[in-house]
Amino acid sequence: MKNFLKFFFLLLIRKIKINLNLPNQRDLIIFDNTSFEDLENILKTRDYFILKVRINEIDEIFLNLQIIKQIFKNFLRYKSRKQKTRNILWSSYLISLIILLRPKLVISHIDNSKKFSEISKILNNKIKFLTIQNAARYDLIIEKNNSNEMDKFYIQNFCCFGDYEIELYKSLNIQVDNFYKVGSIRKSNFFNYIKKKEIYLNKNLYDLSVLLESPLQVPKLKNNVEHFVLPLKYSIKYSVEKNLKPIFIGRFQNIDDHIKYFKD
Repeated sequence: MKNFLKFFFLLLIRKIKINLNLPNQRDLIIFDNTSFEDLENILKTRDYFILKVRINEIDEIFLNLQIIKQIFKNFLRYKSRKQKTRNILWSSYLISLIILLRPKLVISHIDNSKKFSEISKILNNKIKFLTIQNAARYDLIIEKNNSNEMDKFYIQNFCCFGDYEIELYKSLNIQVDNFYKVGSIRKSNFFNYIKKKEIYLNKNLYDLSVLLESPLQVPKLKNNVEHFVLPLKYSIKYSVEKNLKPIFIGRFQNIDDHIKYFKD
């Protein structure tokens, strides 16, 4: 009862629209609208439904007798399995909606999503799930060494960057049924963009390219920021010694977001 009260209280507070009709059945469901812009090029000719899963992004809930029955059924399933989840009611809702929409494939570009892992494991024998790598996963190594959360992490089908990721996930004993080496979608989008805009790249403009990462928020890890600042320090030192012209590429559009980490 407590979970149900929290759920409906959230609907009232956030003024979320309640739709009594389910979405039309689609062959594709995009799980989580975050980073959806990275998938637009490969989905532009497809018919898909975007399933928003983050509470702060939710603007509509699908709720009728059919889905309520399914939610109750999945809620009891969680209870009987004593399966740990951050929000059992919300997980039951997401699973219910996916089951009722009967997609051929559910895709997520948030490859470290524990919610997607949890749901794909539960529906493993009913629906196909595809995880597309979003970023380098140094965080998996850190999290594996600091908690046991990754022991239950599961990926059904994984489109990863390359061989390194395959070896990494195997070495960490993370269950992945199928690996597919596809490279980076963002890199592909970049080259599609410059081709479309007919932008010329001067390959001799810089000698060294340095990718800047933002520090991971891992409470138990000491000197967390320093680990991510060191590559920047060494690349500057190396460029000076070798008289190279470097360019620093950040993951954030706003340079101030990087400067706040590296200013010291």
